[in-house]
Amino acid sequence: MIVETKLESRDVIRYTFILTYTHPVILAAYSFFVLAFIYLAIMYFSNQTNSVFGLVFALFFLIYIPSATYFRTKSRYKSNSLIHEKVIYEFTPEKIVKTGESFKTEMTWSAIYKVKEINGCVLLYQSKALASYVPVESFGNKFGEFKRLVKSIPGLKYKFRESSVFAGLGDHQTNGLLD
Repeated sequence: MIVETKLESRDVIRYTFILTYTHPVILAAYSFFVLAFIYLAIMYFSNQTNSVFGLVFALFFLIYIPSATYFRTKSRYKSNSLIHEKVIYEFTPEKIVKTGESFKTEMTWSAIYKVKEINGCVLLYQSKALASYVPVESFGNKFGEFKRLVKSIPGLKYKFRESSVFAGLGDHQTNGLLD
């Protein structure tokens, strides 16, 4: 099966935000700063404290975390010419061949740590922290075939989103993937 894709800056930024804000540590920290900001704002505006430092500190992090994520991702996208290229993936039962305009990578499925679908994107993890993005729309009508291929690879961790009301009747599997 052959899949052609080209990632745009907005795609990479969107996927990075999704991955960042679904990570439990980041989600907990951000929730803490939201609650701290609300609490400190109530305290300040009800004249129970005259210190603005905590309020400004919490507000700083509420703005800093998403801003830093956005600008860091945008900068990395601009500086990595490989991300800009059109990439052709060839998926077979034995291997994945990833071919760009200036590179070609071939790996067996045993080199893939896990495959995960999130919000319109398939992530092919080579390790816990390194993944290739493949937008689901790039698969066109071949996405079902891709899911069947991935599910047929022995020992490969995968997680796909339920695609229909009937998917919860046994078709959806996570193959032991808990996160």
